[in-house]
Amino acid sequence: IDDIQDNSILRRGIPVAHSIYGVASTINAANYTMIVALQKTQELGHPMATTVYTEQLLELHRGQGIEIYWRDNFQCPSEEEYKEMTVKSEIFCNVHKHSVIA
Repeated sequence: IDDIQDNSILRRGIPVAHSIYGVASTINAANYTMIVALQKTQELGHPMATTVYTEQLLELHRGQGIEIYWRDNFQCPSEEEYKEMTVKSEIFCNVHKHSVIA
């Protein structure tokens, strides 16, 4: 979804998913993957697993929203603001990747 929102053409030198499969299918697959990961956190049986996952998902979307705001309003974040936003996104992506693999 990030690549769609950022109008990306490549990710790490590879054509982005939406350029191959289309926007609708890519969004659907991304949402499906997030829900599968949520199910896996629930299956862990730990009372905080779902809470941590949803909090991280919210942080990811807040960060993306901030990035979109900066872009659309021609605002350049400070180095500290940018670092904070990217660290939060990176943490969630790692959690999400490992929960889907599990």
